[in-house]
Amino acid sequence: MAAHFGVESVVFVPGVDAPRDRGAHQWRGGRRLEWVDGDYDDAVRRAGGVRRRAARVERLVQDTAWDGYEQVPAWIVDGYQTLLDEVDAQLGGPPDLVARPGRCRGHWPRRWCGHYRAPGGARPAVLAVEPDTAACLLTSLTAGRRTTVPNGGRR
Repeated sequence: MAAHFGVESVVFVPGVDAPRDRGAHQWRGGRRLEWVDGDYDDAVRRAGGVRRRAARVERLVQDTAWDGYEQVPAWIVDGYQTLLDEVDAQLGGPPDLVARPGRCRGHWPRRWCGHYRAPGGARPAVLAVEPDTAACLLTSLTAGRRTTVPNGGRR
């Protein structure tokens, strides 16, 4: 979107979560990658801190919300619902199986679980795969509430 609108963009990448060579081919076209020493949560804190300190930063785009930063994450979550509605519409109903990576954090897992587990709705089989170093979804489902787990990094 930054390239489309002709503005500078900085992408904060958690160093523990992503191999550096992957970013080299995914982020062409003048976008700047800033590698953060740490995990996803560290990258989110870094991006939020830069936004609060730099008057020239106009928009932070990511789905983790905090006090004072709720509108953009709400729009992103609305977009997740749109994706699910479009899948159902194109298939003529809900799928028989929903497979997704369990490592995605935040609202995306909550949105698809809520969509395909709504009372009275269709209940397709759901398959989630996540690494044992960041089993956020399994831990949360077992606890019956959203639970943060430490990120052990790549294995």
